[in-house]
Amino acid sequence: MYVFLEKIEDVYSKYFDLGGILIANIGNGTEAHITFFDANLNPTSQITESSYTFFVTHDKLIFTTQVMIINDEKILQSYCYCLHSKTLKKLDYTLSLDGLVYQNRILCLGVFGHLTSNSPKKWFEIDLNTLEILNQWPNQLGFLNSYGNYTGCQLYFDRTFISFTRNEGKIALFDFHNTISWQHDFTEDCRFINYDKIDRDENERLPGQIEDIVMYGEDKLIVSCKYSKVFCIEVLTGKILWENDYSSGYPYVIVGDIGYAYSNGGGINKIDLNTGASLHADKRFHRLPEMPYYNNIHISTATNEMVYFNNLLWSRIYSNGYSFVVAIHPDTYQYEWIHRVETTEKVMSIQFFNDRMYLHTSGSELFIYEKI
Repeated sequence: MYVFLEKIEDVYSKYFDLGGILIANIGNGTEAHITFFDANLNPTSQITESSYTFFVTHDKLIFTTQVMIINDEKILQSYCYCLHSKTLKKLDYTLSLDGLVYQNRILCLGVFGHLTSNSPKKWFEIDLNTLEILNQWPNQLGFLNSYGNYTGCQLYFDRTFISFTRNEGKIALFDFHNTISWQHDFTEDCRFINYDKIDRDENERLPGQIEDIVMYGEDKLIVSCKYSKVFCIEVLTGKILWENDYSSGYPYVIVGDIGYAYSNGGGINKIDLNTGASLHADKRFHRLPEMPYYNNIHISTATNEMVYFNNLLWSRIYSNGYSFVVAIHPDTYQYEWIHRVETTEKVMSIQFFNDRMYLHTSGSELFIYEKI
């Protein structure tokens, strides 16, 4: 399957592979720098301004935010680095989180000038060609939740956006005047038993919560409610096309017209996204095989993320202090590959870029593998 190539330490926050060129934020919470690595994983250059976080759009622009301490106050300033021209531009605004990309625009929360703890934030719509702000709106988009905060934008379309309240079970399509086009409230329909609580009351059913949303095609949403149901919703109209009475509570991996999600308890929920039908004989989920013992220690199959790549489902497992990556056949549910990662840390993410696999751990390690 894959052979180990290299381990890079101190990979703080994020990393990307752009055509065999690795870009990673190297450092820690005090100071980190965006560093470029060649095809042999040797560092070649870095952006001199320290980077608190960054994200890449359209494989050509890196938006990075620098942290400065002035008079004991943390101040943020954003830059844009063009991968084609290798030029760095200081922006007139500062972005406070990753942007949502739609065609040649991004939607992002930020401020004019520097960002401080007291800066009033706004939503900016930015042209990726000119880096100019096309539109701006107050930071009052989405639902006002029980904590007194607005939920903002989770999915961004042409002149509309999707927002949802995770703990309060609501989802809606808004325009940028914050007018609701349609809305669903799943608090009653999706009440659930709190399986996360050890001393739970099996008769107590909590108000429904939205665990995750993911796009299916260009015009539909898959909405998973915690330990309850999963829905397919038409984005434009809000029409519920189908519902399935069993939701894994974890993000669905979309593969054509099939959806896969890890199921609490060591299984995979597999559904037909056209109809919502469960593709298992018991109409619930398919339990994974037991993991082999490691050093005479039982290894749980519990995970919370799956990735689909090269016709396999990939999952990360952390059990009794050991980290594993497993490849699962999507039809037989057998393990095609089990790999023990040489770390005491927990693998937090799996990413594939061409022939390479990247594993990022809770200890800021980046393990890099190559397909054989």
